Amino acid sequence: MGKILGNMWRNVDEETKKKYERKAEKAKEMYAVEMEEYWKAMEAFQAELEEYENEQRDEQMKKITVKKEKDEQAENISRKKLNVAPKKRQKRKPQQPKKSNSVLFSAELPNLQEPKPPKSAYKLFADDHRASEEKESVQGSDRLYCVPDRLRRMWMFADAVTKEKYLLRAEKAKEKYAEDIEEFKAETIKQMEAFQKNPRGPVVDYSNLCGSSRQSYKRSRKDNQFVVKMEMSDKEEQNFDLKTELAQDDLVKLEIDRDDEIKEEVKVEIMEE
Repeated sequence: MGKILGNMWRNVDEETKKKYERKAEKAKEMYAVEMEEYWKAMEAFQAELEEYENEQRDEQMKKITVKKEKDEQAENISRKKLNVAPKKRQKRKPQQPKKSNSVLFSAELPNLQEPKPPKSAYKLFADDHRASEEKESVQGSDRLYCVPDRLRRMWMFADAVTKEKYLLRAEKAKEKYAEDIEEFKAETIKQMEAFQKNPRGPVVDYSNLCGSSRQSYKRSRKDNQFVVKMEMSDKEEQNFDLKTELAQDDLVKLEIDRDDEIKEEVKVEIMEE
């Protein structure tokens, strides 16, 4: 067949040959343009894919770190309950004298939620098509681990209209993120300035009191309400200071009464013997 076609091509006149040569030249030019667009799309896809994989790797590392910290905390708690020394020797910190009959206080700075960074066009595309692809993978013979590869191929071979749609969404998300981050920074500065001028009042930390003392303290001070406010008037500050002093006096009385009860119990035991 090849020889026959070769003989036919040699016997064709020059005008026919030029006609097919012009077609071949146009096909070469179209191929060059398509290949250039293809490699541009591949480079953009590879960049987005690398960014996506890096973010996935960072999220995985964060999960591993959080899990490791939780495991260490759980292990330390169990060791404290069992009075077991830790595996690694740690330098002992100098013991500080325990403060008795004291009320502990705590104050918090204003806490704001920072806006999340915007998603890229590929991530928005993947979010819209992931559910349908996973459903097809479960129903068909493909496994779930093929879904990311299929999403990448779908994005790589998507038409220009579809890509333009998600690129516009990504651009709008970037603009909104820029506005949100500016508002977040302004609000943070505003609250920090307000906090420096009028810091929050102290809050009694009941968790640092003993069980019986805590219950007795709460029963003895039912009308005692500590309100955390960003701003307090002079009268409110005076009332708060007065309540704090009363609370400290009540704690001292409770400790003294408890010591007297212990002494009486010791006397009774000695007399019985």
